[in-house]
Amino acid sequence: MSFSMNCPYCGSRMEPGRIEAQQSLNFLLRGEKSSIWRFSKQGIVLAQAGLFSNGVVHGYYCAPCGKIIFNVSPSTLMKSTSK
Repeated sequence: MSFSMNCPYCGSRMEPGRIEAQQSLNFLLRGEKSSIWRFSKQGIVLAQAGLFSNGVVHGYYCAPCGKIIFNVSPSTLMKSTSK
């Protein structure tokens, strides 16, 4: 069974896909900064790479309006706890 999704912005059919990262894939809130040595306090880790695997986040892409919607659940979101 295949799931299809329409874009909530323009109504076009969205294409399923994924974003991969060789390290962690992080979403930083506006104004937050991260560096090679420190992850942002308010950042959200979307995916974490393993020793022999990339970090992967599945989602949908809308070509007409250029939006990507990530498919993440609360159990896969790991809010940074670093202070």
